[in-house]
Amino acid sequence: MDLDIQRTEIQKRDSSEESGSGSSTQITDGITSTEGLLQKKFEECEEVQPRQTWSRKAEFILAVIAFAVGLGNVWRFPYLCYKNGGGAFFVPYLIMCVFGGIPIFFLELSLGQFMKAGGIRAWDLVPLFRGLTEFLGICAEKLVDRELSAILSIRTPVQDFWENRVLKMSSRIEDQGEMRWELVACLAFAWLTCWLSVSKGVKSSGKVAWVTAIYPYLILSALFVRAITLPGAAEGISFYLKPDWSKLLTTQIWIDAGTQIFFSYAIGLGALTALGSYNKFDNNCYRDAILLSIVNSGTSVFAGFAVFAFLGF
Repeated sequence: MDLDIQRTEIQKRDSSEESGSGSSTQITDGITSTEGLLQKKFEECEEVQPRQTWSRKAEFILAVIAFAVGLGNVWRFPYLCYKNGGGAFFVPYLIMCVFGGIPIFFLELSLGQFMKAGGIRAWDLVPLFRGLTEFLGICAEKLVDRELSAILSIRTPVQDFWENRVLKMSSRIEDQGEMRWELVACLAFAWLTCWLSVSKGVKSSGKVAWVTAIYPYLILSALFVRAITLPGAAEGISFYLKPDWSKLLTTQIWIDAGTQIFFSYAIGLGALTALGSYNKFDNNCYRDAILLSIVNSGTSVFAGFAVFAFLGF
């Protein structure tokens, strides 16, 4: 009788082990199969927190304006107009804007909005293009370094003030010099401001955009009002708008127009993709791209009036 009971217990144990191994085999087969991998990927995506979105549509608009609109619009565009025949520069500039600036601007915004990712992960949509943003960023950095090297090769009073008064550069690398506490304080204040701006993601940076985007326009408007009240302002504005059509026959004006569009629109840096990724999926990014492009180029034209009014004086 005891033998029969022991034999029954052994059979039950063996059957439970076989069923357990069978279920584990099925689980393993499910994971190694394509359907299992997809199911596992979906489960991982569900565990990830959803991406933040802008509190208001205006915050996205102002954030892009604050990022893209800068010195390239205020100083570089008037300089290129002065260099390339005044109003004649508007022709290649508008052509490059329509056929180059706006389409690529729309591409970056829509790519980030669709993929809900920044400039690196957004290219998972086309794995062949992974690393494209970093490559373009490195190329842009090298071009800027080359232009700065050419400029800094000419000794100017500004460079002397920067090296001898602000930085107090030593004559050789072995001489470290003294600590520049003014620069330490400025650097600490700058990083503290950046941290406060992004500490809560787009919820905080969206609020900061109200200041960083609107304040420069207030200053520019004040400069424009002051400039047009100066004697000779009309002559400066007339020089700004008067075209020299012979410049259109040169290749340099077309090159400058193309570089100005890519420079002022901040294309190829990955930031537009990151800013667009915080939009809602059904946001009308096509309308946003056209609106922001008009604001960007309009700022350049408006800054030209202010700068040339001062030049006339």
